Amino acid sequence: MIKSKVALVFGIILIIASLLTGYASLSDLIKGPLSDGFIGSARGALGVLIEPPPSWYFYSLAVAYVIISLVAFVSGIGLLMLKKWSRNLCFFLSGIGIGVAVINLISLTILNLYFQFINSLFGFFITILFYSLLIYSLTRKNIKKLFT
Repeated sequence: MIKSKVALVFGIILIIASLLTGYASLSDLIKGPLSDGFIGSARGALGVLIEPPPSWYFYSLAVAYVIISLVAFVSGIGLLMLKKWSRNLCFFLSGIGIGVAVINLISLTILNLYFQFINSLFGFFITILFYSLLIYSLTRKNIKKLFT
């Protein structure tokens, strides 16, 4: 019996997104910043060479996303089990996820990497939308009661 559709939906989304993001970040860490997967699409689409971000930026962002993926996976499982700690972890995850997205855009601006900045805007808005919906949904009175 499903007690909460909100917990079910967000739990499944967090688990799937964490697996995909974690896999992509780990494979980027293994391949390195100059692999064709990282810049090849920009070079092919525009026909010009796009300057890659510095390696410290690449590795720090990849490590941040691996950590966020692990936290999201644990949080998603906890949401499916309606655990109170999972609800609190979702709030923490939302703050960290939005913070990393903002820092990513600021860093790209400071480094004058405008092509990557434009590509990152879509991810930024999706991140803000998802975490805002997550916070809104988990703060509803009927949902809060399920996690007590």
